[in-house]
Amino acid sequence: MTQLLFHGTDHATAAVLADRTSQVDVTRGGGEFGCGFYVAYSAPVALRFAIGRFGVAKARALQLSVDAATLTGLTWKILTAKEAKKLRQRLRNAKTTRTHAVGADAVRGPIEGQPHDLQCKFEGPRSRAILNDSALTSIELVK
Repeated sequence: MTQLLFHGTDHATAAVLADRTSQVDVTRGGGEFGCGFYVAYSAPVALRFAIGRFGVAKARALQLSVDAATLTGLTWKILTAKEAKKLRQRLRNAKTTRTHAVGADAVRGPIEGQPHDLQCKFEGPRSRAILNDSALTSIELVK
């Protein structure tokens, strides 16, 4: 069984990740929960992020099909809306949205301003290994 996840990015990054000429790097990105590789649970949410960041012409969404059993083996930090809000504020105030690590393999919580849409952030070597193992995760361009 697989879990579908979606990553919003620019066309150049999408191309190299989809054809596996580059690996997912969980230490490069940054966002509401700190440094990591962010995904959404739906393509429209990921694409909306990409459009907001890169513009319509350059925005792309990738679909990751990840082995669900492998994901359950990760350590997860699940944030409530209140916890997510406090973390976002703390990271912004400290200017650490690109460097902070929660200390779990993955973090899940609501997207700011879209409380019914969840995002997931992968951080650390266990997450990176799963995302970059083509036997556990397939990556394809959806837009």
